[in-house]
Amino acid sequence: MEPADGRAQRVAQFFSTRLERATAHTWDTPGQVLAIDNRRVLHARGDATNEPNRAIERLALLMNEWPDGSTPPRRKIPLP
Repeated sequence: MEPADGRAQRVAQFFSTRLERATAHTWDTPGQVLAIDNRRVLHARGDATNEPNRAIERLALLMNEWPDGSTPPRRKIPLP
């Protein structure tokens, strides 16, 4: 797939430079948990066809205070 226009080309270039700094995660310990902040990272997962016991769960946390002491905005999160 090729970027369709100049803006898409700039985005593709941006992500290709980030890919150079990517860290691969290896699932080598049973019961291992990986927590990802979707607002701070670009992430993907590989094909799990040959991993029938793999489970991906979504968890939402409500924070009463940001690490800097400020109060996060409140919004309703729909549950599945």
